[in-house]
Amino acid sequence: ICVIYIVMDPSARLKILTNKANDFPFDIKIPVIRYARSLKELERMAIIYAQESQVENAFILYMKLITLSVEKLPKHPQFSALDTEQRSIIKKRCALAITIAEDLKKEIKQLYEEEYRQLIEDKQDEVKSVSQKITYVASQDNNNLHSSESLSPDFFASKSSSHTPSQNQKPSVSQSQELIPSQNQDDNKISLPSYSTISLDQPSMSDCSTTSHVYPTAPPFKDFVDDALLLDDFKNTQYKHSDTFQPNVNRSTKPLSMINDLKNNYEETHSSLNGKRFIILPADLTDKFLLLAASNTKRNIETCGILCGRLVQSQFRVTHLIIPKQHGTSDSCTTEKEEEMFDVQDKYDLITVGWIHTHPSQTCFLSSVDLHTQCSYQQLLPEAIAVVCSPKYNNFGVYRLTMHGLKLITNCTQNGFHPHNKDPPLFEESSGINIQDSYGITIVDLR
Repeated sequence: ICVIYIVMDPSARLKILTNKANDFPFDIKIPVIRYARSLKELERMAIIYAQESQVENAFILYMKLITLSVEKLPKHPQFSALDTEQRSIIKKRCALAITIAEDLKKEIKQLYEEEYRQLIEDKQDEVKSVSQKITYVASQDNNNLHSSESLSPDFFASKSSSHTPSQNQKPSVSQSQELIPSQNQDDNKISLPSYSTISLDQPSMSDCSTTSHVYPTAPPFKDFVDDALLLDDFKNTQYKHSDTFQPNVNRSTKPLSMINDLKNNYEETHSSLNGKRFIILPADLTDKFLLLAASNTKRNIETCGILCGRLVQSQFRVTHLIIPKQHGTSDSCTTEKEEEMFDVQDKYDLITVGWIHTHPSQTCFLSSVDLHTQCSYQQLLPEAIAVVCSPKYNNFGVYRLTMHGLKLITNCTQNGFHPHNKDPPLFEESSGINIQDSYGITIVDLR
């Protein structure tokens, strides 16, 4: 028997992790100040992941921060517009990220090496077990064969004669047919009893699969000059990097006996590395927002707000709705003085998760202008959502751009309202949305 299995060594896994961290869109149409702001939110999420011991997720976000600071931002046409203080903050944040990423890389490599060693041991034990089963079955088969060959000729003769009719008895039709020899039958040959083959349960090819990693990405938004930096925030966290890091492995048992076990265990533990992270919305979000927008709705004017929250156990929990200063029309809304909004986010340590706006006299959908607005959010945070409320029809929708839509809108250079090819669809209702009534939304109205 040949047992085939595929194992991805630690170096290959690390390479995949690093490549994933460097694979994210960069759109020069998004203001450089928004990208600069996103560095702080990347750092904020990375710290949370590190505190939760999700070292792979933390590593990916720190690597994104480094790539954005060193490779992407300097190529932005507006980069030269950043003042000295802003550039200094970017440089310091990047330097800290490099140090932390190196420590995380060592820990991850050690963890991968331990998993790899355990997996190889399991596979070796499995092959040994299958080999022992085959040896045992083969020996039993040979013993049975030798036993049948040792039977005396008289035994078979007596068995044969017991079926022969007497001279005074006429055979029945069925007996006569049995007594008629078939073509090519050898009358002197006696067939020995046959023995069925015992089949072994063997690993199938479906059990042999490489571990695939799909990892999270970045967040959003603008400005970002702050004297807090979050550098001291990281130093105050309980998470510390150590050269004596030991992977949490129970050596009394063999945790991973099959490739698929490793894959399933990994996906269950790191669900955020596969696809988008869940977003939790409070049940009172839309009702409270519509009350704030009521005066504008009566005048057929759109109202918008920014959805902010925190990252907890690989889920974004929307906790705050910030209403920035703004001006709107019947089909558009533009924010003003966004630096005030950033101050609120920094005060409560919030991450931008998406946005919400009304369609006072229309149904729920994303207009061409909405598509471009959502694109800027979703490029910075793939999970970012757009909540659209329709007071006239008393409903709301939660949307994201499709992969096709994200690509098309990113490459679209038109402004204002303009047509797009809608086949295939450019946006869809968001998956992974969990609405809970266990807590309420906190509103900060800056108007």
